[in-house]
Amino acid sequence: MEGMRNGVPFLCWPYFCDQFLNRSYITSVWRTGLAVAPDADGIITREELRGKVEQVVADAEIRERARLFKDAARRSHCGCNSTIEGVLHGVPFLCCPYFADQFCNQSYVCNVWKTGLKLCSNEQGVVTKEEIRAKVAQLLGDEHIKAREIMWKNKACASIREGGSSHENLLRLALRGGDGACMPTPAVYCIGPLVNGGGKSVESGGERHECLTWLDEQPKRSVVFLCFGSKGAFSSAQLREIARGLERSGHRFLWAVRSPPEEQSQFPEPELERLLPAGFLEQTRSNGMVLKNWAPQPEVVRHEAVAAYVTHCGWNSTLEAIMSGLPMICWPLYAEQSMNKVFMVEEMKIAVEMEGYDEFVKAEEVQAKVRLVMDTEEGKMLRERLVLAKEKAMEAIQEGGSSQAAFADH
Repeated sequence: MEGMRNGVPFLCWPYFCDQFLNRSYITSVWRTGLAVAPDADGIITREELRGKVEQVVADAEIRERARLFKDAARRSHCGCNSTIEGVLHGVPFLCCPYFADQFCNQSYVCNVWKTGLKLCSNEQGVVTKEEIRAKVAQLLGDEHIKAREIMWKNKACASIREGGSSHENLLRLALRGGDGACMPTPAVYCIGPLVNGGGKSVESGGERHECLTWLDEQPKRSVVFLCFGSKGAFSSAQLREIARGLERSGHRFLWAVRSPPEEQSQFPEPELERLLPAGFLEQTRSNGMVLKNWAPQPEVVRHEAVAAYVTHCGWNSTLEAIMSGLPMICWPLYAEQSMNKVFMVEEMKIAVEMEGYDEFVKAEEVQAKVRLVMDTEEGKMLRERLVLAKEKAMEAIQEGGSSQAAFADH
């Protein structure tokens, strides 16, 4: 955190615990550093160190991303937690409140404590890059703000020390809350995978889903499955890029499509002919199937015709893919999905990342990643590692396995 806050590029050499995950974030997600790599004997050589130092010092893109993170560390939406953390660490504020008490917090920061500046929007309600640049320069050059920040930092730190106002209030509230009956709180236990093997998927009328019948007719391990969860939706432009990439890849596919976010209230069911490229559905009819909104995902990923899974990296989807031995093409969308992607790609090495997933993915990238997983030696290696991962996951849920034992114990 200190490195990020000060805009310093990283050279990562993790030892244990969460440090390896932190390295993956730095090098693969934030891309503000490089990792040193050991040789065949597990030694980081002087040549490796020299090369990586020269590379990280010379890489202007890494330095620029580190600078942007430094600037971001000085901007605040004025949430209560962010405001308190900023005061405690002596960080001046660049305030851009969104809703609720954040506007009140911004008034305290700018008008009462006078330890920050407010970002002002233009007539269209947009905070421009020129406004941000000007206020950042003003904030960094204002010695009065820096002096007041130090004063309020000292006061805030004093309040949480033993005997301080926050400390005394916390003790008083804790004693009051503990008066009378104790209300036990259930513990949370992390017990590993408990994926249901499941039965046959049926719709409301008792019929087997049509996509499973379609999969029955496809060659073994020939289909790429694309599904992005119950809330995964893309813009119409992104949907067209995905369609072009799939068509150019030449591989069979099964794709669950939702209406773009801005259209979901008006069109709960996607209008495929309008959203996808002209002629796409007809041209791919022989080797592709597009579903509206929903697919019976557990049954699809277990089907022997499916060979790869383009996924949003939701945890249930990830576990289902592992237990089905399916290599993943990761396209995280929100919440913990980016962290799941890091585990699958960097740590377990059973998936590849769709580059540009956090902005806009081109058709060429979709085509390239589908072919990589389906056609190359790297894709074969993903499947080999998945065999072992699947075996471990299956052992965990068997009689006496770690997941079942932990579930029974707790």
